[in-house]
Amino acid sequence: MEPTPPPAQLLAGTCLAFHPVPQQRRRADGWTPIMQQCFIRALEAMGSVGQAARAVGMGRRSAYRLRDRPGAESFAQAWDRAISMGGCGSSIMRWIARSTASPPSGCCVAVRST
Repeated sequence: MEPTPPPAQLLAGTCLAFHPVPQQRRRADGWTPIMQQCFIRALEAMGSVGQAARAVGMGRRSAYRLRDRPGAESFAQAWDRAISMGGCGSSIMRWIARSTASPPSGCCVAVRST
């Protein structure tokens, strides 16, 4: 049996690039690779795990469980980089403004003004 190649890197070409955490089960409401990508972007923008998790429709505890799963090392590193850059809420607005494409399917980051 040949080894399975690693999944494609998400957010490639950015300092937040990572390989998604392998899914244990396929769930429409779970941590899909797109949800992981949206969470990392929200974490960068908000600087708070709880806020970023809520922004993508997930819970804080669920995010920490994902980070602790086997195979989550790359995701955890992107998480740490996002936290270190976090709190600059305007960064997601700049990303949205630069983007010419629609947001990835299933990405539900809610940007709210305070």
